[in-house]
Amino acid sequence: MRKLSHTTRPDGKRAKGNAASDQNPLDQLYEDHMYERQVCAMIDRLATDTQQADDDIRVAMAFLRCRLPLHMRNEDAALFPMLRQRSEPEDDIERALSRLEQDHSNIEHNTPAVLKLLEEIVASQARPSSRACADLMAYTAAARRHLIFENAIILPLARLRLAPEDCAALSAAFRRQHDAQISAGGCDAA
Repeated sequence: MRKLSHTTRPDGKRAKGNAASDQNPLDQLYEDHMYERQVCAMIDRLATDTQQADDDIRVAMAFLRCRLPLHMRNEDAALFPMLRQRSEPEDDIERALSRLEQDHSNIEHNTPAVLKLLEEIVASQARPSSRACADLMAYTAAARRHLIFENAIILPLARLRLAPEDCAALSAAFRRQHDAQISAGGCDAA
């Protein structure tokens, strides 16, 4: 059973009327985080249930291939630099952002292996091995830790420190990232 955000279609794309230009970019990031939690739950079900749901696997794969990389580029190229500029010394933002950038590096490194596992599961129609299940669950556990940190620390700080014009600049940067992904022949993650 797949739970999707009301703003997300089953293919992992946002529904019309919810493009980056239509909402606060911090809300867009939060929505992406909530969707990623749903994808983690799909992957966990695959690792723990005796029956697989191919639709869930395909949704997870689409997210990992398209929406997650775009989301991380939005954070790395736009949000994090802006937070570095706008934060106060007492925010101790550099340590937090360095941790998140390392997490993003780890995610970029580990995601291809997870995608390969998911592709193999779909192709074989077999239950994943215990090793594959452990790898999938380790990936989702790390993703959840990352999301908790971003939702508890980074997004509230961004809401505190960023002015409306900063949010407008973030929206424009997010649109540029999306357009660049499309121009490069990538997926339409919006």
